[in-house]
Amino acid sequence: MRSWSHRNRFRMRAVLFGAAIVASSLAARTEPQTSPDPFKLFQQMLPAIRHPRCTNCHGAVNPRTGHRHPGGIVPPLVVNTIARDTGCTLSCHTDADEWQLPGDEHFFEGRTDRQVCSQISDFVSTFGKDPFRQEHIRHDDQIIRAFDGFAGGAREPGKTYPDGSIGPPPEKPRITHQEFIKAADDWVLQGNAACDLEGSITMEEWVNSVDTIVKTPAHLHVSTQTGTRTVVVTAGANGFTADTRVDGKIVAVSTQYSTDRAGRPCTIVLTTTDTYSGSTRGPAKLVMKDTAFMVPPPQPPQTDYRIDVELPKEKTVKTTAHAIQDGCGSGITLDPGQTEPNDFDEWSFTLEGRVQDAKANAVGGCSKTVTLDQVGTTQHMSLMPCNRFGHMGNAKEPWLVNHGAQSAFHTGKNIPFNVTVTWNLKRR
Repeated sequence: MRSWSHRNRFRMRAVLFGAAIVASSLAARTEPQTSPDPFKLFQQMLPAIRHPRCTNCHGAVNPRTGHRHPGGIVPPLVVNTIARDTGCTLSCHTDADEWQLPGDEHFFEGRTDRQVCSQISDFVSTFGKDPFRQEHIRHDDQIIRAFDGFAGGAREPGKTYPDGSIGPPPEKPRITHQEFIKAADDWVLQGNAACDLEGSITMEEWVNSVDTIVKTPAHLHVSTQTGTRTVVVTAGANGFTADTRVDGKIVAVSTQYSTDRAGRPCTIVLTTTDTYSGSTRGPAKLVMKDTAFMVPPPQPPQTDYRIDVELPKEKTVKTTAHAIQDGCGSGITLDPGQTEPNDFDEWSFTLEGRVQDAKANAVGGCSKTVTLDQVGTTQHMSLMPCNRFGHMGNAKEPWLVNHGAQSAFHTGKNIPFNVTVTWNLKRR
């Protein structure tokens, strides 16, 4: 990684606070992009989920309204009762050990694959991963019947209905029950029962400073800098993408008061302008973990969380230009300056947050001012009200440090950097 700070004593290690994201509902619902795509894993279950034997119980047939239900409208008391002595079981669903209808929030009909994934993901987060895999996917009587080709115990080969009609033969899904179990296990264990995250993280860092050095009454040096860096991390169908924009300028003006050869007062002004800029778009990695770091500690259903973000490699361009106003006729000549590209390694940062409900969206914001000497230390709330812990959000120097900005005045006092981060991620 290329660094500029060693070439300029007054160039500080700027403090950029990393951009961040959020993520899934339980610990580690969101995994680095190198992990299998959760939604692609979920899609392996769709040949069964979208088959009539599955959608039959999930909204394609609705006995509450009579929609596609040969028995007409069934009173809610009967629909919501799962004992074997209900009218449903005795009249039609005679082959089911236990018959019940899922709630509307579990209906699949009319919903996209991603919406269905989100529904099931919410169900897993409430029901539990292991109970979902073992009790529901493997041993639920109605699911077993569905893979045999039956409909809730009402579609039996050769079954004679009260009107004298004979039911059609079994209609099995396009994959076997064992293949469905394998797909569900992969989605839960490798994909953390997640779908596509929705939302974004936006981070902006900026610095403005003026450093005045009076070397002698006849020599004044003023260094002025402005710098901004904006990172937006968004979640999409293929993972996380980071868009980064950097713009900075340092203008050093050295003024020498002298006399010309005739003894008249004159001035020589030497200006050196360093600009650095870059725009990068690429895949980002994101991991969210439940933890406990705030005081008082979280009480269920509260949870603390940390979001670790790694941004892609970046390219910037640095240009140095010199100019002189020689009012003394000294004949000083300057080199024309230069432009050089710079490649920088991946950059990472961490965000801190707390939610009142572990199933809620991860929403947070942070606005702080930080100097280089504070990095790696845990600051009091009155000084740094957010992302302040030395082993997490305040663990690493800002990106602008070693990437173009000045970090200290000539006196050694650190230059403050302003950092604002906001994030709003749907926990799916």
